[in-house]
Amino acid sequence: MRSGVERELRNQKFPNEITLEEIYEKLSVVSGIDKEDGMRVECELEYAHCKANPYFLDLFNKLKQMGKLIIITSDMYLPKSTIEAMLHKCGFSEYHALYVSSDLGITKASGELYRYITQIYGNNKSYIHIGDNLISDMKNAREAGWSSYYYMDVHKIGKPFRPNGMSSLGGGFYRGLINTYLYNGCSLEDKYYDLGYTYFGILVYGYCQWLNQIAKQNSVSKILFVSRDMYIIKNVYESFFGDYPSEYITASRLAIIRADFKKKFRNVFYMYA
Repeated sequence: MRSGVERELRNQKFPNEITLEEIYEKLSVVSGIDKEDGMRVECELEYAHCKANPYFLDLFNKLKQMGKLIIITSDMYLPKSTIEAMLHKCGFSEYHALYVSSDLGITKASGELYRYITQIYGNNKSYIHIGDNLISDMKNAREAGWSSYYYMDVHKIGKPFRPNGMSSLGGGFYRGLINTYLYNGCSLEDKYYDLGYTYFGILVYGYCQWLNQIAKQNSVSKILFVSRDMYIIKNVYESFFGDYPSEYITASRLAIIRADFKKKFRNVFYMYA
């Protein structure tokens, strides 16, 4: 609901920025969430969980050492004070200025923010903008007479490798966790680990968590993991849960299903789902 309200307001106001207050004014009507409580909790969560992109933090420090004038710009609905606190927490300090669209009412998406900054610092200086949006950060910066450098964001990097068809909540959590961990400015340089982390570890953990819940609900005395692929599942289950005894057996699942299908239909599919 929160994301839906933001999308609706953006479509109405584009290319102008929306504010967190506008989002929660509308959200309070459709959800009953108190506006002030919602704004406070969102800002607290953003601050608590925001982490520095290692690539940009390293770049930021090198530019400071070179004596460059560093200006941070953001097309963002969060208040400027919240973004300032997040930047300092993550190690981005001693920059020259911060310009936030929700504070100024103008955006990079319209190109106005670039022209606004140029008026302040003068046409006799050279500007280069680094950002992750091809239109707002690249095209519009160049049209304003700036140079620009494209840094592909984690969502675009990770999108081709994410499975489709997941729920909005579960899929959002899954994409956020993997994209941030694997593509946030530093590569682990181990493709086998990447493969396991992306397509195996999180999903298998979730399956074992579900299996444990099913066992509790049905008073299961023992869980049987059948060869071959369930050997790894058994190890994951015992490492993270292990509330019930388990055993790995070498048997044909097809044979078991045929022999026991009518008698224990539900148990068979709990075991082999």
